[in-house]
Amino acid sequence: MRKIFYFILLMLIPAIHAFSQPWMENISSLKSIDDSARFVEIQKAFKNYWKDREIEKGHGYNPFKRWEWFMEQRIWGEWKIPNHILWEESTKKQQLSKTKSAGGNWTLLGPVESSRYIDTDEVLGSGRIDCIAFHPSDINIIWVGSPTGGLWKTINGGNTWYTKTDDLPSLGISDIVLDPGNPDIIYIATGDRDAHAIYSAGILKSIDGGETWNTTGLSFDQNDINLVNRLLINPDNTDILIAARDDGIYRSNDGGGNWVKADGITGHYKDLEFKPGDPSVIYAAKFTYGGNAWIYKSTDGGSSFSVVSSSGIEISNINRIELAVTPADSSIVYALCSNANNGGLNAIYKSTDSGVNWENTMASYKNILASDPFGNNSGGQGWYDLSIAASPKDTNEIYVGGINIWKSTDGGKTWMLKTNGYPRIYGTVYGPYVHVDHHILKYHPETGTLFSGHDGGIDKTYDGGKTWVDITDGLEILQIYRIGSSATKRDLVLMGSQDNSTIQYKSGKWKVVLGGDGMECIVDYSDTNTIYSSFQYGNMFYSSDGGLNLRYIKPEGSPDGAWITPFIMHPHYPNIIYAGFKNIYRSINRGSAWDSIATNLSGELLFRSIAISPSNPDYIYAATMQKIWRTTDGGNSWTDPLPGLPYVNITYLTVSQHDPNKIWVTFSGYILNKKVFTSNDGGTSWENYTDGLPNVPVNCIVYENNSNMGVYAGTDLGVYYRNKSMDEWIDFSEGLPNVIVNELEIYYPDSIIRAGTYGRGLWESELYTPSTPPLFAEFAANYNSVCLGSKITFNNLSSPGLDSLKWDFGLDAAPTSSTDPEVEVSYTSAGDKTISLIAYKGGDSDTITKVNYVRVVDNFDISLTTSDITGLKKYDEVILEASGASVYSWTPSTGLDTTSGPVVIARPVTTTTYKVTASQGTCYDTVSVTLVINPPPPYDDVCNAIELVFGTNGPYTNQYATVQPNEPFPPSNANSCNVPMKWCEEGGLQNSVWFKFTGPASGIISIDSEGMDNQIAVYDSPAYDSILFGIYTLLAANDDYHDESEGYAAAIAEITGLTEGKTYWVQVDGSAGGAVGSFNLIYWDSPLSISFPETGRPEDNLVTIYPNPNEGTFDLSLNLDEPKNILLKVYNINGQMVYSEYIEKMTRNDTRNINLKNAAQGLYILKLIIDQKVVTIKVMID
Repeated sequence: MRKIFYFILLMLIPAIHAFSQPWMENISSLKSIDDSARFVEIQKAFKNYWKDREIEKGHGYNPFKRWEWFMEQRIWGEWKIPNHILWEESTKKQQLSKTKSAGGNWTLLGPVESSRYIDTDEVLGSGRIDCIAFHPSDINIIWVGSPTGGLWKTINGGNTWYTKTDDLPSLGISDIVLDPGNPDIIYIATGDRDAHAIYSAGILKSIDGGETWNTTGLSFDQNDINLVNRLLINPDNTDILIAARDDGIYRSNDGGGNWVKADGITGHYKDLEFKPGDPSVIYAAKFTYGGNAWIYKSTDGGSSFSVVSSSGIEISNINRIELAVTPADSSIVYALCSNANNGGLNAIYKSTDSGVNWENTMASYKNILASDPFGNNSGGQGWYDLSIAASPKDTNEIYVGGINIWKSTDGGKTWMLKTNGYPRIYGTVYGPYVHVDHHILKYHPETGTLFSGHDGGIDKTYDGGKTWVDITDGLEILQIYRIGSSATKRDLVLMGSQDNSTIQYKSGKWKVVLGGDGMECIVDYSDTNTIYSSFQYGNMFYSSDGGLNLRYIKPEGSPDGAWITPFIMHPHYPNIIYAGFKNIYRSINRGSAWDSIATNLSGELLFRSIAISPSNPDYIYAATMQKIWRTTDGGNSWTDPLPGLPYVNITYLTVSQHDPNKIWVTFSGYILNKKVFTSNDGGTSWENYTDGLPNVPVNCIVYENNSNMGVYAGTDLGVYYRNKSMDEWIDFSEGLPNVIVNELEIYYPDSIIRAGTYGRGLWESELYTPSTPPLFAEFAANYNSVCLGSKITFNNLSSPGLDSLKWDFGLDAAPTSSTDPEVEVSYTSAGDKTISLIAYKGGDSDTITKVNYVRVVDNFDISLTTSDITGLKKYDEVILEASGASVYSWTPSTGLDTTSGPVVIARPVTTTTYKVTASQGTCYDTVSVTLVINPPPPYDDVCNAIELVFGTNGPYTNQYATVQPNEPFPPSNANSCNVPMKWCEEGGLQNSVWFKFTGPASGIISIDSEGMDNQIAVYDSPAYDSILFGIYTLLAANDDYHDESEGYAAAIAEITGLTEGKTYWVQVDGSAGGAVGSFNLIYWDSPLSISFPETGRPEDNLVTIYPNPNEGTFDLSLNLDEPKNILLKVYNINGQMVYSEYIEKMTRNDTRNINLKNAAQGLYILKLIIDQKVVTIKVMID
């Protein structure tokens, strides 16, 4: 391991300093700015603040929940956050590495390049950058700081990057300064000034260009709780440093060796700026929680500060201020102010006399800290992302960074959007895409290039923000929450990451498959194209094509889950998945439908981890942060919370490959000797398995199959390993940065373990290989549950090269013991059986005992969760589930997706009785279920289409109608109701029936419908079977031609150019996701809205409208020889019906007054259906 000349003190920032958010002002215990608030008080203040507010993007809700997730699991005791333990444990680890080499050979997998969207190849990002520094003489050397990924350097303007801080544990960087006279001298302020979700160690110093680092006099001891937010180095005397901290401003006169707090100030300071050309003048911005933030000024180089004049500034509602100065005019200062109530823009102030007087620059208010591209939204994240830069050449040119970047060229009076972080929401017309949440804007002093550090990395612009160049590639700083490795393809991994989405690594490419904060993710072990992804609170998605298309599968009706909601796959049946919210849900069809298998188990607590036994999937363990439950029957019943565990926050569970009762559980926090516990009896009793682990949070654990009970643990200080032969854990972090590890997974084909880190991306190592193969005993059985008298086969899986072995099966077993490696055993009594195996080699032995490993039952009954079902239609999908056995066989195979396993999907086409024969050893049982199929309409299939005749046809029904394989349907989307050639997106094709007609001599037809909400399509195809082979032309389609008063019935208003005598095909389906009912089709050889002139046609003698034009009322009379029933409909020029009336037995002597007083002025069409004739006429309302 490379030697470093210090070891850095790291501390967890106390909760009160975690956020500059508006809810912080409501904390009752906060008496002064230096008080520490308990974590629970911050949670309560947050909940109260958001109780009656709508949760919107860009208002701070999710950044707080990220911080809450990080902190909540790590705190304990009095609910205050410790600030010294990590330092002590880091020191121990560093000292141990001098005498004992760590295991592992970790290498970075990536991402090295920024991820790109899978569908468009647009760049997304890699991770957050909070600070930027430039070499004073070499324009190609740039330094950037990540809040969890360390310090990075480029020597070629951003083409490549490298870091020398990987040996610093979990280091965040808040600011960077270089000595302008000797740029090998560098100072870094450690921590995370904007999100405070990482550790800090004060200020560090390097004198060799960043190769090695030492602590300075401003390094935190165990009683210090403050964070350095900003650093300045005096250009005239580089031994003078100024540091803005959470408890004041400090000055060093000796290059960081000693520090003195400045006079005249107290409180929390976020920003500092020198007056250009005069470092004796320093401006400082104070932060407050409830408003009244001030700007301070020093005229003695930072020894003392005083409040500047508040003339022109209304400070009562300001909580955070960022400052900007410009060498173009050293007397100008800009102050960007965040609103204390909602994080939006309060104002931008400008001083032209070095801070004596101020004016609000904006001609009219625009919230340029909001997420929308117009500045119209309220609120923002000013406490989290707030940055401003003034041009070094033009005093009127300034840039503001919040969620997006805005530019002003008139000193802040008006503003133009220069980046658009949400092009998929707002489109690309409003500006070029750059990742959201801009934490630092900084001009290069030599080139004038503007740089932005944001949640995705770093961009720069040469042309005033017209275009932006992403130079993030090479920054390996992705903050990973969870990973999902393929079981069969080495170069296929999913990663859920903070700020930068769910990313898929595939064949050397890094592609975004789901936006937002990526969380739990899985690659299906049976099909690499099937993946699951999610974002916060359990919003889950399924894809069958590798992420190109996603289907939302969160359980319907489930409330939000945890920040990282757990879900897992069944180890034997890939179509079955489990998810933990307040309940445990199970889906047996990859998320299409869910049922709860653990309701009200945890009350209001959210589940954080789920583990299922690979050897007996009926064993499932589920944990909230403080309790674990177990089921041994697949979720039908659950234990009370398992006793005997420490009252510390639970983070992760894993189960042995061969023993469903062998489980490990990990814990977060800083409670000494309470990191990992294990149980051999399903959680009835526990053994503390912590020895050798540092007293830091343990975040995850994974069991290594086919090993000596090897387990790997991911901690806040790297990875550790332990197996059954070891007395304690060993460090397994060689080559791995000292970084938080959130999840571990094993790729077995190449014996590779992978680590998802919080700030340094994805890493992998070969699995642990002992120098001397250990002696260990292990075995497995072919069944975990059998009938009395049935035989079980036990197989020895112990380490190779044994001298001998000895089994103990119990006194009621036959045989009771054996020395053979494979043994068939039966039992004479029912109950749970404990089995032991002793392995002998070279005079040593090892024993493994599996408690209650086999269950023997004296009766055997299987059950079906589905009883007989009637009222089905052809191809309806029914899930059949059996339980109580280990082997299942289903007959007949017709209509089944599979004939084995406990769960099958049936799609029968006729009434069918399905039988399942289940076995457990030599025990068998059979049950059956009948699915009754109602006959579909005779015109269900296209081959049986009914010929339409002119006039009204019907009534027809689509009840029990089905969808034929390969049956087409028109394009559809959410905005296509009553759009030509489309159907509404309301469920696709579900209950379709078919008709046909022969092209008339006129070559024109129309089809109207009535009776139900339906959708119609007309096809031109040579024959009925050609349609199913995809040989057709869609001539017309409609959904919702009529309005609610006519049941949203469809109609084809007109088709022209038809060939006389040719057969055409008509498809009718229920709309709104499968509506069924009865309907008529009205078919004519003329358009629905045919217009006759008011004179000169025989039809004029039939219909009289008076007056026409009119003011909305007119008389209708008909010239009829005998009484007729009339259907009258009135349409506006957009085709919307505005009036309808059914008139019975109207004759030539009748006059009907029609009142359209509420109709707008314009042209209307009257349609009268008389017998089988449709007459239309125009009416003008003035």
